[in-house]
Order: sequence, then structure tokens, then C-alpha cells
Amino acid sequence: MIITTPTSDWIQRAVRECRESFDSSSPFVGDAWVRLLGDMDPKVKIVLLTRTLITDFASGASDLDAVITLASRGVTVLSLANLHAKVYVVDKKRALVTSANATFSGMSRNVECGLTTESATDATLLAEMIQMGFGAKVSPQRWLSSDLEALKPSVEALRQAMPQLPRSYSGTDENVFLELNAPDYSSLTESLPGWLSLVWKGISSLGRSSFNMQDVVRACTPLINERFPANRHPREKMRQQMQRLRDMGVVIFLGNGRYELAIRLKD
Repeated sequence: MIITTPTSDWIQRAVRECRESFDSSSPFVGDAWVRLLGDMDPKVKIVLLTRTLITDFASGASDLDAVITLASRGVTVLSLANLHAKVYVVDKKRALVTSANATFSGMSRNVECGLTTESATDATLLAEMIQMGFGAKVSPQRWLSSDLEALKPSVEALRQAMPQLPRSYSGTDENVFLELNAPDYSSLTESLPGWLSLVWKGISSLGRSSFNMQDVVRACTPLINERFPANRHPREKMRQQMQRLRDMGVVIFLGNGRYELAIRLKD
């Protein structure tokens, strides 16, 4: 079946009829999605794969408060930085693959189009693909409501800087590099919670946009020894923070242990 605007009609029926699981994938999430899911049976296991880029939240493309609300209600929130797929799966029995994001515009206003399937085999496969990140090279990471709450200061700091930000592109719209002046860059770095701020400061001290994990270890180890001398697993902690910075859109994973800063200090 072809589903066109308003996609919310299909979603509302799906919510009413859902009994066990609701797996969804949408790069952007809005308060309308929170309202649409509000009437769902609390026993239903809900998974949301989305993006947690601070640029998305700061620009208003996605609503951080909405994602926090969902996570606080027990929704499993998974993050994948380069996500584009919009897929909604009901009880692993039927699914909608569409162009519509989980926002008011996507569900009710924009001209969208999608296709449904009533094949349980296909629906189950799509639910598995959502949870595995559609075969992405990196696995989706879970974000708890507390993790998302911790992003608020950095999102606000970036929102304050964004009106005057120039944007430069690396050949495609997929990798958008933001260049911040020194005060804004410092404010954004300081707005992050402890470990994230420390690792970003270490990366920034390298003085270049491309680096590898050994560079991260070399730059961050002195900072960790000074601030967290009792920590016995600094490398593991650094890798965790690199995954978070990737999900936030601060760094881009290039593969083969190489990284690139997506938010940079203006020369």
C-alpha cells in the first residue's frame, strides 16, 4: 500500500493496534512524535534509532527535549550519526518505509510518500536492521535520558554561535564542517560534561583536523592522569568518549582508526 501525507494517520492506527513492539528509525524527532506515541500501551517495547548530532538539536531540525522525554519513558534510544532511513515497524508484522521523519512536518505537513508491507518476514528483518543500524560500519549506541540531558548546555552554546557560523562542505552534504571562532569554540568545549570535555580538549590540542586513536591517547593521557588519576582503564574510557563525540557530530570516523574533526576552530 502507498502511504502519502498525512503519514500520521497510518502511525496513529499502528499505535492503537500495537501490542508487543514498535521499532522506528528517523533522523529527526519532534514533540509531535511524543504525542503520537502517548497513547501506546505501556507494555509495548519501543525502540527509536535516531541522530544525536548537536548541530541538529541546535538548529531545531530535531527536538532534544522530545528525545529526552521518550528516553525517560523507557524508550530505547539508539544513535547513528549518518542515519537517513525512516522506517516504522509494528509488532514485527507490518512496516512502513517512507520519506517522513518523526516530526510534525514529516508526519502531517510535508509532501511525503512511503510503502507498507504486511509480510512478517520483511517486518522482522526491518526491525532487526533498525536495531543493527542498517549495516553501518559502526554499531548504534544507546543513549539514556541522563546522557541526553547532559547535551543541553552544549546544544545551547552551539545555538548561540550558529547565526554567524560559516559552513564548509567536504564535497557532499553528508559531512558538514562547522568553524567556530575561539570564544565560541571554548564555550562549546567547556559546556560538555567531564570526560567528553577532556577528550575534546585533548583532540583540539593536536592542532590538526585529522588524527588517529594513538594521537588521541597521546594527547589525552596527561589530562586524564591529572584529572582522573585513579582511573585504571583510560584507553577504554577514551574510546567510549570518541563514540559519544561521533554520535554528537563532533568527530567523523573515517575508518581504519582514522578520525576527523567536524567542529573546528577557525584559523
